[in-house]
Amino acid sequence: MGIELTANDVIRLAEQIEKAACDFYARAAKAVDDRRTRQLLAELAALEQVHENIFLGLRHDKDIRSAVAGPVSAEVGMLARGLEQTLGDVAASPSSTEMLRRALVFEKDSVKFFQGMRKMLPGGTAQKRVDAVIEEEVSHVLMIASALNWHGAADA
Repeated sequence: MGIELTANDVIRLAEQIEKAACDFYARAAKAVDDRRTRQLLAELAALEQVHENIFLGLRHDKDIRSAVAGPVSAEVGMLARGLEQTLGDVAASPSSTEMLRRALVFEKDSVKFFQGMRKMLPGGTAQKRVDAVIEEEVSHVLMIASALNWHGAADA
């Protein structure tokens, strides 16, 4: 049995996840020496900021404010708790490749979290916006996987 959350609670969790990603990518971009990786990480930070703003806007949607999302499944709950931990501290990532590997795991888990979250929201605008974020998160996975190829670490 899961914990009952309002749709607004679920959106707030998504906001926190996107903020953590934005902060990680911004710090990581400053920490890496490789120009291509630095540009990618800075771009990802900007994209995650856009997602954070999407979720902030959704919290003000009248359908979200009054909706009950229902119980959070164990998997979605575990993903929410683990996402920020996946990124960890930039200083603990000794290389660009390690930061990209963490980012790849984070983005894949984000997609799973948002897919689970989507099912808990009222239909219409909220689900469409989450669908768009999911598509963009999948594109982040591809961008990071490509960057790992640059580093010769495609087996991540």
